[in-house]
Amino acid sequence: MDTPTQTWDLTTVDGVRDYVKGTPFSSSGKIVILSGGYTNFVYRVTLDEPFRGKTTVVIKHSKPYARSSVYLPLEISRQSFEVEALRRVRTIIPEGALVTVPEVYLFDEKECAIIMEDAGVESVPLKQFMIEGRLSVPMGERLGAALGEFAGRLHVWGKDPNLLEYFEGHKMAKELFAWFYYDRLYGLIDPSKESDVAALRDPPLEISDGDLAIIKKVGEDMATAVKNAKDTFVMGDFWPGNMAVHATEENELLRVYVLDWEICRPGLAGIEIGQFCSEIDCVRHFYPA
Repeated sequence: MDTPTQTWDLTTVDGVRDYVKGTPFSSSGKIVILSGGYTNFVYRVTLDEPFRGKTTVVIKHSKPYARSSVYLPLEISRQSFEVEALRRVRTIIPEGALVTVPEVYLFDEKECAIIMEDAGVESVPLKQFMIEGRLSVPMGERLGAALGEFAGRLHVWGKDPNLLEYFEGHKMAKELFAWFYYDRLYGLIDPSKESDVAALRDPPLEISDGDLAIIKKVGEDMATAVKNAKDTFVMGDFWPGNMAVHATEENELLRVYVLDWEICRPGLAGIEIGQFCSEIDCVRHFYPA
């Protein structure tokens, strides 16, 4: 997709302020750059007047490359697929569900900007919430059940042929996920080459030729499986860093928002759940309660 000619510079706070001036999202107050993302320019905007009962919104601006690296090209069409996913998924979530997705207020295709519901000024990623020790066992059980219900509902609904046909057009999502997790796996750990990952260089990773061969085969097989998968619709990046927790000062869970649907696609439910479980296990391992 060609990059549209843009009027506003949404890579800066001043540009964002000018962009929203005179709209229901105008702001003369705080506009904060949100950290954590690598591909987009994301801001929390404090509104001059509440919009649908909210005093803040999030603005997400995309470029045809990653924010963290202009040398990583990314298709602008990823925004259209994310907006379509958010809007469709919201229709299957029960009213008042603990786990949900943000509402899209406005999608400006020309400026490559999404204005959406904010999880809350005090919201934090689930990963951070866990690391800070704020998630008790009873809360974890409740949230785990709710996330399981969310994923199950998504993957059952996601088998609809028309839905899969539409999102099959998001070729970049499959290619990017396959490359990030599987295509480059062997190259990262091949002892005959210097790894790009410092932790794998010092100390050197010790791995037998037999294990190396297995890992290479697994990487190749899984990359092929990801690229050809049409089992169900998947969120694409289902991990605790993409789940914003809105809680009280007493750590009572109010709502959890599943964010960043840019690589949603037809995929494999097992990989989606496996990714989530492995990330949770990493937190458990490195930050034991």
